[in-house]
Amino acid sequence: MIYYKKNYTPEEFKELIEHKLTNIVPQIKSDDGKAAIQSYVNSLEIVCKDQLGLKLLYLFKQYDLSNFALLRTVGDIADTFYDKNLESIKEFMVIVQVNADMFLKLGQIIQVPNIKNKPETYALMLQYIALKNRYAKSFGQFQSLLGLLKDWEKFYNPLIAIRQEYPPEEFKQPLIFNEEIPGLAIYNKYESYIN
Repeated sequence: MIYYKKNYTPEEFKELIEHKLTNIVPQIKSDDGKAAIQSYVNSLEIVCKDQLGLKLLYLFKQYDLSNFALLRTVGDIADTFYDKNLESIKEFMVIVQVNADMFLKLGQIIQVPNIKNKPETYALMLQYIALKNRYAKSFGQFQSLLGLLKDWEKFYNPLIAIRQEYPPEEFKQPLIFNEEIPGLAIYNKYESYIN
C-alpha cells in the first residue's frame, strides 16, 4: 500500500511507486494480475506528473478511493455536451441541479470554497471541460498554424526589407515586386497570436 502525504514531489512519488512495484510484482502469479498492476502504475504516473495531480490524488485518497469514479462521471457528463450549444450555461445548470449531490461531494474533495460552492461554479467547470474537449484538436491545429506563420515570418521580413531598400520611386523593379505577398493576409489576421 502506498501512503500519501501532501508534500511529495512528482519525482519522489514516482520513485515510491517504482519501489512498491518492484516489491509487489514478484508476488503476483498471473500475467493478468501483473498487467493490471502495471496499468495502475501507469495511470498513477500520468495523474501525478505535476503537483496539482498529486494534490488531487491525496484529496481523493483522503475521502475514499471509490470517489475516483466521480471524476469519470463528471468527464462522461461533459462528453454528453459534445454536439450541444456550449455558449449557454443553462443546459449545464440543469445537469448540475439533477446531479447536485455528486457535485457537492466533488466540491468537498477538491476543496471548493464555501462561497463558490454553488451550482453556477460546477456548471462553469462542466462548460470549461466540454469546451476543452470539443476544441482540443482545433487548438492543436491552430498552434501548428501559428508555428508555420512564425516560420513564414523569417522569409517575410527580408522580403519587406528588400522592397523598402529599393523603392519604386528610385529603382526600376521587376513586376513581381508589385504582386501581393502570398500569406500576408493570413499573417496579419493572426499576428497578435504569434507573439
